[in-house]
Amino acid sequence: MTLNFVCRGSKVSKKDGLTPLELYVIIDGKRRYISLNRRIDPKSFNNKKQLVKGDVQTNEYVEAVRMKCYALETEMLKRGLLFTVDTFVYSFKYGIKQNSISTYALFDEFMEKQEEKKKSRSDYTRHLCQIQMHHQIL
Repeated sequence: MTLNFVCRGSKVSKKDGLTPLELYVIIDGKRRYISLNRRIDPKSFNNKKQLVKGDVQTNEYVEAVRMKCYALETEMLKRGLLFTVDTFVYSFKYGIKQNSISTYALFDEFMEKQEEKKKSRSDYTRHLCQIQMHHQIL
């Protein structure tokens, strides 16, 4: 996961000359912008340092958002939840739901239903071996 804070010049307001501060998230090559509901002067933003010159409050906010993102990533991976840029953005905006189901739990439930139906014993065994290998890797 890569996090960048940006203020795009293309979004400068003609009214006040400010631009929205955004979080640019990259996960597995997929990218999304998240608006942070802060407006800043693009001239005071240092892209390299990811900080706003002379604005301690906004810089502390940027650091808090960064820490929230890393904590969210850790929690999603710890729970075995699907970790894509879309699921991350959703969780960032709305939080992780208590009833979120992990990819493995969903697959296990599906395979149990397949076993109950006695679809194909060889397919069930093959998929069961694959999921057990994934559990060992993680």
